[in-house]
Amino acid sequence: MAKILAFDTSTEACSAALLLEGEIHEQFEIAPRRHTALLLPMVDDLLKTHSLKLTDLDAIAFGQGPGSFMGVRIATSVAQGLAYGANLPVIPVSSLQALAQAAYTQTFSTNVLVGWDARMDEVYWGAYTLRKNIMQTVVLDRLDPPSEINPPFDSSFLAAGNAWEVYGLDFPNVLSDVYPTAAAIAVLAAERYERGELRDGGLGALHASNAQGLSRGGRLRDLRHAPRRRVHRPNG
Repeated sequence: MAKILAFDTSTEACSAALLLEGEIHEQFEIAPRRHTALLLPMVDDLLKTHSLKLTDLDAIAFGQGPGSFMGVRIATSVAQGLAYGANLPVIPVSSLQALAQAAYTQTFSTNVLVGWDARMDEVYWGAYTLRKNIMQTVVLDRLDPPSEINPPFDSSFLAAGNAWEVYGLDFPNVLSDVYPTAAAIAVLAAERYERGELRDGGLGALHASNAQGLSRGGRLRDLRHAPRRRVHRPNG
């Protein structure tokens, strides 16, 4: 099984995790404006605790946003720097998908409407449903004013994230105390690793295709235009 380092700094939370032999080891802290100081020490501590070097890993995964502009830049820069130095591929993961996966882990809700406050009366949001233990897209990540959010919603959906409470949006089932986590990103990244959906982390590819580009009414620009790197495994 792949050894994956994952982290997320797209919200007030900062977290890093290692996926090793099917188990996830995570460090998590709510630390507004302290991500730069915390992230690399978290990574270093996880690697030392498990007697690993970066070159022992198979991939690096990170939360590509949407979220805090500076937070997403921190995660993108760290992923690029670590991956380039260790010649590792990267796996960018939607922070909203990670939020949905974290909500499922906490509540076992298999239909999740995620929303995060984008400030200035706008919301990053999307909808996900569980298939084969992975939260899969129902509505692609978007940026809209609260009044224009019109999800394919029924009572089976859990509304997860801080946006619903911030803007007083009325849903029957709300989970506000949840964040995108490195552990959730590791789970999502492992599935993509098995499918060979990897990216080249060097030469500015991640910054050139940074997924923070959401405009009003716009869908998330993912990293699909960044150079791909496929895993070739021997038969047997």
